[in-house]
Amino acid sequence: MHAPFSYSNKPHNPQPIIRDMILAIETSTQQASLASLQKQSGEVLWQAQFESDRLHNAKIFDPVAEALELCRDKLERIVVGLGPGTYSGIRVGIAVANGLGIALDVPVGGLASIAVLAEEEDFIVTGDARRSSYYLARIQQQCLQGEPELMDHQSWLSRMDELRQQGLAIFSTENALCNDPKSPIQLRTPQATALARQVAVMDNDEWDKLTQQALQPVYLRAPYITQPKQRPGDIKTK
Repeated sequence: MHAPFSYSNKPHNPQPIIRDMILAIETSTQQASLASLQKQSGEVLWQAQFESDRLHNAKIFDPVAEALELCRDKLERIVVGLGPGTYSGIRVGIAVANGLGIALDVPVGGLASIAVLAEEEDFIVTGDARRSSYYLARIQQQCLQGEPELMDHQSWLSRMDELRQQGLAIFSTENALCNDPKSPIQLRTPQATALARQVAVMDNDEWDKLTQQALQPVYLRAPYITQPKQRPGDIKTK
């Protein structure tokens, strides 16, 4: 005889969702990018790029929505590039990362975009700092060493000669500095995939320390805030 059929009222216990995905957002240049990477395997499962200038806020939402379709429930870490670069682009990237972190309850960390511009252990990044000046930044083991150094054009040319003689690799995110065939400067574009890979190798303590730091752009100069002019009849405040 067949055993009588029995029905269990015990609820089905679904398998716990493993959070092991990293979402990276890089908007410090006109060539913006996003990427999703699986932390354990180090595999980039999705990436997207889009060109933008002052319209990052309009163009970023479609790729963000696409990324979330893939990894919303599995997100463990969100990382955003902090520049230096376009002020509006970096601010949009930070705002999107913060918004996603709050909405999805996922910690957010920021890295200097130029720190992961190359795989070399020790290299230089340079760029136009406007106002007839240039900046130089030293990167060692994918970490920005201090603040970028500002200098005038003549001082910059002298330092470039010194660095070239030292044999250090020099990179820039700007075409204008790399167009001369004799220039030692190599053109590189910040990539979300590089940010994601850097975060993937951080242990929990390193990541926790990073997320406790304020998400602020890497400024070449202190931000200038214009104070509103006082109008007749306004009450003076101390």
